[in-house]
Amino acid sequence: MPSQHEVLRDALLAILALGAATVRSFTGFGIALAFVPLASVIENAKSVVVVANLLNIGTTLPLLLDLRAGVRVREVSWLVVGFAVGAPVGAVLLRELSTGWIKIAVAVGVVVMAALVWAQRERVRIRSSAGGALGVGAFSGLLRSTTGMGGPPVVFYLLGRGFRAEELRGTMVAYIVPSGIIGIASLAAAGQIHRSELTLAMLLAPFVAGGLLLGRRFRSFVSEAAFVKVVLGLLIASSLASLGATVLARL
Repeated sequence: MPSQHEVLRDALLAILALGAATVRSFTGFGIALAFVPLASVIENAKSVVVVANLLNIGTTLPLLLDLRAGVRVREVSWLVVGFAVGAPVGAVLLRELSTGWIKIAVAVGVVVMAALVWAQRERVRIRSSAGGALGVGAFSGLLRSTTGMGGPPVVFYLLGRGFRAEELRGTMVAYIVPSGIIGIASLAAAGQIHRSELTLAMLLAPFVAGGLLLGRRFRSFVSEAAFVKVVLGLLIASSLASLGATVLARL
């Protein structure tokens, strides 16, 4: 019979999964950003990264059918090729290294980048190029495997390309389908997926499904300008939460 501590832990993880899936459905990304930092406080950080990757791919196919009109296939193709290079490297790093300092560096970098994009979004435009998308995809793959949070580099790239809310949602979800499969395969090959993570992901699946429905309802209530602010606010808030959780874990 589960202990009181285990029941409370599972309840908190279910609430986090519900909220993270709502964010994912609304923005097209963010399930790991919303889930990993706080979940890492109450569960083993490496297990949380694995569960986040499992939930990430589990939410993708239903969303892709819903958001397919906004997909930009050319961008997705180059991003995925880059991801395929970076993800296996990240999986090896997850096995060999403590990811605490990586998370701190990523969190600080995301906060700085989000603040700059917030202040300069109308002035900054990134040209479409295969090399740029490849580099962003590779960095995303590295971060996905080591921290569970590979979305920020791609989000900044797409915002810099001037993508509208529909395009950003659709392209992010389309990117996560193949990149999620590659990420899971990389973790499995590195021996990082265990029965306990699979069981936890299955336990959280109904709450994730509820979150997807909630997020869909919220989309029609938010304007284009407000959507960008929500996206950047999410990146800043999740990074600060990750930074705080990582620092606390090291004390």
